[in-house]
Amino acid sequence: MKLQNRLGLLGAAGLLVMAMASVGCSDDDGSSNTGGGGGAGGGTTTTTTTTDTNAGGAGGTGGAGGEGGTSGEGGAGGEGGGASAVNGCAPETAEDRTGEAAVSVAFGGGLGQVYSPKCVTVSVGTVVTFTGSFQNHPLQGGVVENGSGEPATTGPFATVTNSGNSKAVTLDDAGTYPYYCVPHAQMGMTGVVYVVP
Repeated sequence: MKLQNRLGLLGAAGLLVMAMASVGCSDDDGSSNTGGGGGAGGGTTTTTTTTDTNAGGAGGTGGAGGEGGTSGEGGAGGEGGGASAVNGCAPETAEDRTGEAAVSVAFGGGLGQVYSPKCVTVSVGTVVTFTGSFQNHPLQGGVVENGSGEPATTGPFATVTNSGNSKAVTLDDAGTYPYYCVPHAQMGMTGVVYVVP
């Protein structure tokens, strides 16, 4: 055989080996791989001096592998099917005082910077009386999130109460009425009155 023909056959054999090696690196479904680990390297080699593809060879480098893509965040999980918490209260954990004509919510003094009860459910028409020093613990209707109070613009506690020691409110409408102590909201001095029919 002529030298030129041998070089042509050797070049063709080299291209065949390279083509087989690249076919071995693709996915089974023909799609491109956006990540994952590098290959193990076993199988055919890309050298042009051997044509035995079953020998295993030196293995090759296996590729850089790619970043693997980002996985999803997984979700934050649910609240468990109940209503979400407001001011640290939820209807299912509130003290049930339905059917009572009058309910008292105490705060300050020996209790410290808390309302007792913090979360309470009452019936429409119940008179709720807050007792404690409003000078030290001004009562404001609204929601506290991340330590910051958002005053209510409507409802029985929309107007801040900052004097006296007692405030009685008749709750004639069903609803959720959150409240907090203006200077101590960040410390968790918050609560909710749930009014049900």
